[in-house]
Amino acid sequence: MEIFFSKDELVNFEKNNLKFNLFHVVGGDDILKKLYIEATALVFPSLYEGFGLPLVESMHVGCPVIASNTKVTKEICRQGVKYFDPNSCEELKVVLEETLYSKSKLENLKKKGFQVVEEFKWSICADETIKVYKSI
Repeated sequence: MEIFFSKDELVNFEKNNLKFNLFHVVGGDDILKKLYIEATALVFPSLYEGFGLPLVESMHVGCPVIASNTKVTKEICRQGVKYFDPNSCEELKVVLEETLYSKSKLENLKKKGFQVVEEFKWSICADETIKVYKSI
């Protein structure tokens, strides 16, 4: 099933002269991984997130992350990402400019991201799940 931009989104893109700067990609995990690897950074402006799997996925392959300063994001990513206030467009702009134009800041985020994802390996998840089941 393919999902494309909604009519309202398309109108908004047109109104803000963004129509030719956006594209929709359809594919599986292999394409997603390639996009993370080739991206300068993942910008994650979420106001609410259940767990934030894209954050962990992108850090796992070395994609620096710029994310909303929310409770769940900070719990998952700790010091592995550059944070911004998701309610402030100006702060997002400043953080993007400071980060994206600095190879050293991007490299530092990449290294910190690798440290964070060490705790999110499937083998650790499986071991912890087995411990819970055995305790019940």
